[in-house]
Amino acid sequence: MTGSNEARDGSSNWATRLKKQTFEAGRSVRKVSLPGRPSTVLLIDHSKASRVFAKKALESDGFKVITAVNGLHGIHIFRERTEEIDTVIVDLVMPHIDGIDTFLAIREIRPRTRVILTGRHNESAALDRVLKFGFAGFAAKPFSAGPLIEKVHEVMEA
Repeated sequence: MTGSNEARDGSSNWATRLKKQTFEAGRSVRKVSLPGRPSTVLLIDHSKASRVFAKKALESDGFKVITAVNGLHGIHIFRERTEEIDTVIVDLVMPHIDGIDTFLAIREIRPRTRVILTGRHNESAALDRVLKFGFAGFAAKPFSAGPLIEKVHEVMEA
């Protein structure tokens, strides 16, 4: 996270950033991959609508996306497929186990995992508190394809 406004409210100056990158039909021209395979994102969110939208947006940009319906499911998938997963996106508010506890469990499995926290704009007030845990970034909900894709690129290139 770079700006103090971003740290306070979970947003950034996306209009300026998106003008610098060409988009065609909602897709970023830039594709992300590691040698020999596409980059893989584990998306953990209890909201089916959020999972479906984010999965389609990220796949349209060349990512492989694995989804989990809650934190416990996400931790199980991460444990089983840790070598395959490059970045994790986790929702802050979920039933059974929240995004912070999910993040901490993932970090116990692989300490340097890049994890993006997501939440509603009004949840972004908690951002200062959760940054101390070492999240790689924050993506505000409801998702928009461009900013979500850009946040994942930013985190993976850091």
